Amino acid sequence: MNANIKVIYDTLGTEALMLNGYPPVVKNTIKNFNDSTELNKYINQLDRENLDRSWKAFINHCNFMRHYIKNHGILDIVKPENIVNNGKIYLYPFEITTTLESIIERINITVNGVVYNYEFIDLIDHQVLEGLRQGYVKLLINTIHDPLEKKDVIWQIEQYLSQYGISGDQVIFVGGNKFNEYYDKYPDSRVQITKGYIILGDFEDKEQFFATKIGSLGYQSELVQETDLDYNIVRSKKFLCLNRNLHRPHRWVLAYFAKKYNLLENSIFSFVARHGIELKIIEGILLQYLGQRDDISTIASQLDLIIPLELDTHHLSTQEKQGFTLNNNRKVYYANTYINIVSETSFDQGSNSDPFITEKTFINPIFNLQPFICVGNPFTLQALRDLGFKTFSPVINESYDKCLDYRQRYRLIEDEIVRINNMPVQELHDSYYKLADIVIHNKRHTKTFANYDPFADAFNDIRGWYEHKE
Repeated sequence: MNANIKVIYDTLGTEALMLNGYPPVVKNTIKNFNDSTELNKYINQLDRENLDRSWKAFINHCNFMRHYIKNHGILDIVKPENIVNNGKIYLYPFEITTTLESIIERINITVNGVVYNYEFIDLIDHQVLEGLRQGYVKLLINTIHDPLEKKDVIWQIEQYLSQYGISGDQVIFVGGNKFNEYYDKYPDSRVQITKGYIILGDFEDKEQFFATKIGSLGYQSELVQETDLDYNIVRSKKFLCLNRNLHRPHRWVLAYFAKKYNLLENSIFSFVARHGIELKIIEGILLQYLGQRDDISTIASQLDLIIPLELDTHHLSTQEKQGFTLNNNRKVYYANTYINIVSETSFDQGSNSDPFITEKTFINPIFNLQPFICVGNPFTLQALRDLGFKTFSPVINESYDKCLDYRQRYRLIEDEIVRINNMPVQELHDSYYKLADIVIHNKRHTKTFANYDPFADAFNDIRGWYEHKE
């Protein structure tokens, strides 16, 4: 399928692949290691010397490598010294761990007490760099697990690389959304942007994990099953809304709704990592999203006193609360609530035409048989329907999904939350069971993605862009 495409990786010995992105001082040390055990021991030593771990900006994720090997094997993976200008398309992938800004920042690493400084260009093998300059190697920047939403940063990366002779024509961004809006601001940009849904390729692994493993919060993760649905059991809570990080402003608006409409009394909410956001900032966020309201200062002050609001993370340190892995599923939260309020990663940022969708939507409510209201990019529900999932209209008013104005979208979501909250419990119970066939369909539909390759569309785009232009 990808015979005309080769992928370049630095290698560890003759066996294990090594992600591109190790600092030069580290690469020079580990290039002679014989196995991954030796490598992991050394990485742990570096982590003890570098507590902020910013040096791992490009080596903590392996989404592209993992799915490439799973779907295409290793026959078309080559070392830098084996690339030749022979009409093939060579991809040199970097996996972004934190944010795209890391590409244009200087990074420090301490090794045996000595501080070394480096930048992104220093991470590119010299033979690969020559191929990038000549145009037969393409730099693939993989951030598929995050949204593309900062136009200026992408442009700055293009300008940064051009200083070293790398044209934007040779740069590919793989994000969780297509982000065509970038070109509205920068029509002269020459970088290519494509996307994929990383979580669709991990459905099977996620379900197996929840069936057999202890999650990062220390308890056995379990999912709601079809056999758990019982019309005779009335659930004790109305909504479930789980929020880890509050540096996404729209989550403060959800906190406002929870406080204003007394949802904290009859529903389950969490707001875990506050990120030092102070009262004045909270008020500013609420004013930006909701406009002037008489109760903003009062409710902001109340939120200031009660957040962080935690369920199962009290034992974590402040730093751990900001970054615990999303491999936890406490079944009782889902089994005792009816409607999931999904707090997606993006709301007013990113694309108005191509939504960014994560496990917050694909896993949490769908795997646990819950209908949901999605607080995310417009057309998220339409994207789900395009993938074969079903949504919940007319039982849930989903008009918010087509609303491009973020303030108006929030008002529509607010109206629907209030309407559902005003339902007597028995009416909500009956409404849930009207949707039982849909939530069962959605969970079963995840099985159809067993062979899904989240990078398949990216490879199709790459062939279309470059195959006949070399």
